[in-house]
Amino acid sequence: MTAMNPEEPLLMVPGPVPVAAEVLAAAALPPVFHHAPGYYRLFDETRAMLAEILGCAGSVEILPGGGRLGLEAAIRTSVAPGDRALLCSNGFFAGWLEQIARRTGADVDVLPEPPGSPADAAAVRAALGEAHREGRPYRLVLVVHCETATGTVTPLRPLGEACREYGALLLADAVSSAGVIPLDMESDLVDLCGTASQKGLGSLMGLSIVGIGARARAAWAEESRATCDSFALDLTRWRARPDAPTAGYPVVPAPSLVRALHRAVRLLLDEKPEARFARHDAAAAAVRDVLRGAGLKLFGDSPTSGLTTIEMPAGLSAVRLQRRIRDEHGVLVATGMGADADRLLRISHMGLQARRQPLERTLRAVFDVLADEGASAVGGAPVNAAPVNTVVDLPDLDITGTGA
Repeated sequence: MTAMNPEEPLLMVPGPVPVAAEVLAAAALPPVFHHAPGYYRLFDETRAMLAEILGCAGSVEILPGGGRLGLEAAIRTSVAPGDRALLCSNGFFAGWLEQIARRTGADVDVLPEPPGSPADAAAVRAALGEAHREGRPYRLVLVVHCETATGTVTPLRPLGEACREYGALLLADAVSSAGVIPLDMESDLVDLCGTASQKGLGSLMGLSIVGIGARARAAWAEESRATCDSFALDLTRWRARPDAPTAGYPVVPAPSLVRALHRAVRLLLDEKPEARFARHDAAAAAVRDVLRGAGLKLFGDSPTSGLTTIEMPAGLSAVRLQRRIRDEHGVLVATGMGADADRLLRISHMGLQARRQPLERTLRAVFDVLADEGASAVGGAPVNAAPVNTVVDLPDLDITGTGA
């Protein structure tokens, strides 16, 4: 069971997620000297466990900051002014990748897809091939593995195959997919992968994780490459050589948060990633069965098992519903992002959220507010609050701190 402040809502958003009591206890230990041998060992153990979770045969680095910081470090280390980058854009967070890449001075081309649809691998291959024939090849392809704003998953291996064929690096934003759905950098042919501590990995917010494959390291080592203009974000300075000392980090990566992350990834590996993914699958299926049974419309063509996105019934505001669900039921769900903020409502079910009590409490809260708002289901009939106890097959664990 997690420790909860009764004045704080139950977190059913896609990050931060509730964390295990053992993770909180690890973070609360007395401060440790970041050059102590024991801390070095813990830091490297954490990196090794993260490499196992990410399927990374190269190296994994842990940076202080949110997930976007690690992605920026990977982009800034990989492209210089004038380099060409290709962005697969199908939602809000892809737009952030575009902004980061443009700020490096890269020449960024965008392949757009509608929100809720995965990136088009055939279009990526065609763009890479055309650029190669023109003699102006792309150096980097950027994709969001799971677009958190809609819960849409893009398969990575077809993109990786195209990148290998045309000599580009593939960078995947895995902030809301690592530890949630299967991800293996080696078999998916991903060269750079960025994620964060507070979502599928089940830890506290504040750490950014970057998986670095051999092709990325080799590309960075090219003598013709310009040096990254950032001191802290230059990933070649984070153990640039295989024999670099353990102390080789230019910025101290928050020892107390690393302790918490160490415990969280140990818990994930003890559960076994396949078992956790199966639990997420079961939670997603149960939640979606209840919502569809009530006549609600779900959003997206390729949904993740870590979160479910609901299209708002006509005339209803997702922002208003979110506020009422929080204030009246003590449950925090998420709205959409950007232009979709008021038309989408998102329920997360990753990690400890993918359990019976929190999901039942969340669904009851959503239905209560929808009914009070006079919501109409698809076809115009009133929303039918389908039996919420259809999620009983999930593991029974109270994470609310209230017994509810």
